[in-house]
Amino acid sequence: MKRLKSILPYLGIVLLSGCDAAAEISFDNEQVVELAAQGFVSPACESFSGADVVFRFNLMTSLDARLEPGHRLAGMEAPILPGKTFSGTNIVFGESWLFEVGADGKDVACTTSESCGSGASCLSISQMGLGEYYYAPGSYYVISVSPVVVGEPTFTHYREAPVEAEGVYSQNMQGRTIGFMYDNSATLDGSQVDGAANDAVATDPWQYRRVGLIQFFDALTREGTAGSFELSAHFANGTGESGVYAASEKWFKSLAQWRAGVMDKFPTPSGASPIWEAVVSSLSMMIDTANAAYSRTMVVFTDGAPNEGSAEARIEFSKKLESSTNLSLSWLDYTPEGVGPTYEYAQSVSKQCGTYYHFHAASQIPSIMRRLALSTESWWSAGVSLGTTLESGRIYRLATRVVVSAGDGAASFAAQRRLDHQVVLDDRFLVVR
Repeated sequence: MKRLKSILPYLGIVLLSGCDAAAEISFDNEQVVELAAQGFVSPACESFSGADVVFRFNLMTSLDARLEPGHRLAGMEAPILPGKTFSGTNIVFGESWLFEVGADGKDVACTTSESCGSGASCLSISQMGLGEYYYAPGSYYVISVSPVVVGEPTFTHYREAPVEAEGVYSQNMQGRTIGFMYDNSATLDGSQVDGAANDAVATDPWQYRRVGLIQFFDALTREGTAGSFELSAHFANGTGESGVYAASEKWFKSLAQWRAGVMDKFPTPSGASPIWEAVVSSLSMMIDTANAAYSRTMVVFTDGAPNEGSAEARIEFSKKLESSTNLSLSWLDYTPEGVGPTYEYAQSVSKQCGTYYHFHAASQIPSIMRRLALSTESWWSAGVSLGTTLESGRIYRLATRVVVSAGDGAASFAAQRRLDHQVVLDDRFLVVR
């Protein structure tokens, strides 16, 4: 990337652009107010020397805008520039604990430290100082870590006319391709028992998965920033020859088409969970017919493991992922309490530089979908060293609190397990090994 040669003078509100010039946008009282954490991606995805994971996030300001290079906030004499006025010292992690995730999706419990591996301890919640958050009583297999940002943060965004500056990576994409694959099996409404919806056994009786789609597009179209896009949707609902319902045989080119073709005809849950077959269909459409000039985003939602006997489709999906380019993959894996993450899902996402979310409260879906929508246009990245070696083939949850400051303001994200209106929400960051 070319080095930024000039920053335009502050004129109250300034918006200029040109070759090798960065636009400056400034408002006297604008401050950062929200840290929209996307989570961790593999260190192989970006070149941060010494990083164990890469933390991706967006910062929202008091003007309901994303913080981007060129913004000058209250209390700043110069605009935001990665590595200069916005550096690794602006991102601070508090005391942190890694919990190993068991096959049942729960934190691995222990009785004595003698049963723990190298570098791990058997500690209670009070011993870890997490008493203000909602964790079940008992002791857990945990590793104390001190996350430290290594190097300087970078900023990636999609622009039809790229902005070039040090630490700013513009993808010259004219628009966005977004493909959704939704698990739509009978367990979602509880109809797996006798064919009739049963809220008592349903994994998502309040249809938070639909609310999540609404939140996604609300965030995507904020202030008309959606630009050109094309949309598709596939449902894994166990019906038809392959168990896959393609809601969009052709790309939807507008939100009106999307609402009419998907939201107004949202299929009723039924059948089993042909997850791999459905993601193959979704990804195939993206590879074969999507606009090659657009950036590509794929969002997958599941409520547990796939059908047995779908190994062939899983292998096919893996091969297609390896051959795809400019693809961002995010996977929301919501399971009932006592059901663990599917490692094959997490592994697929990790290889594709995406984010994997595993949680037990369906009410978390809308907030996660909103954060994902923000990341389809831009994100900040910071390399993070955990200072420990983790065993491969495992999934860990990082309990921490991260604070990002800029100008006179700061925003934080509590990656913790907390209680909200009698519902347990788990916002800890997942680390896939």
